[in-house]
Amino acid sequence: TSVRWMVEGIWTKGAHGMIAGEPKTFKSTIALDIAISVASGVSLWGEHAVHQQGPVVMIQNGNADWIIKDRTEKILTSKNLVGSVDGDRITWPPSLPLHFINNSGYTFSQEENREEIELLCDRIRPALIIFDPLYLMFEGDVNSAQELQPLLQWLISLKHEYNCSVMVIHHWNKSGVSKRGGQRMLGSTTLHGWVESALYLQEQETITNDRTIIMEREFRGSGVLPHLALKLDMGDVGEPRYSVTTDVAVSRTAELADLLSMNPQGLSIQAISTELSISRRKAQALVDAMADTVSIVPGPRGAHLVTLG
Repeated sequence: TSVRWMVEGIWTKGAHGMIAGEPKTFKSTIALDIAISVASGVSLWGEHAVHQQGPVVMIQNGNADWIIKDRTEKILTSKNLVGSVDGDRITWPPSLPLHFINNSGYTFSQEENREEIELLCDRIRPALIIFDPLYLMFEGDVNSAQELQPLLQWLISLKHEYNCSVMVIHHWNKSGVSKRGGQRMLGSTTLHGWVESALYLQEQETITNDRTIIMEREFRGSGVLPHLALKLDMGDVGEPRYSVTTDVAVSRTAELADLLSMNPQGLSIQAISTELSISRRKAQALVDAMADTVSIVPGPRGAHLVTLG
């Protein structure tokens, strides 16, 4: 069956998952941008169509009210959702079903906080709920699968009870090890196993002053899509300027090189096909195209493995 998207190529419909990454990679801003697209139905960055429009609830403890207000105004302006004046004709901005619970000290451990969310969801029936960030809302040990399980189960039950998507904003650990983004999330590996949709963000170093964020996309329903390179242009406080341009971040050969670097013991063609979400034929063609940089070595039970070098 074909993948059902909430926002095409960004989040699957009815999925629970995370936006995670390095500090200062605009995790909250990108989540807010997605929220406004879902609430309005306007495509994300002019590229990713919204297939499920509906109310959005955003619970956030990380940013001051004035920051959220300023970034919301910037994003609304970028999507032409601020109204206009043309001579005597005034076009009023639409009233969006976007609900904020902002810096209220929300924590998952407080039963009244969870009940508040459930009552709100029962009333407005959201398409998407966002919790930002996990470390300021979860009072347990994020490294303990046992302590995380009740929270993760509650988020899944919330999703099923109200037929919505659930998005949690989280951070990477500080090890800097070159692994897939999900394996770099702070805390128990349970978090990576839990996600159905995930966006992992890191900043790419460039020789210019442009800020480029690399977005790794992972979906349980459709595998791993090519990384995206996001160039964000955001004005100072009070300036309505905001834009995001996207491009495919790396070639398939670069993705295979990265994959092999993380698996120095080598990978079979089938494993490459699975990891890169491509057919065996395309995986073989990719290996053939990299003949100068990869080697074929014997593996267990007569298998052949592909390694770097």
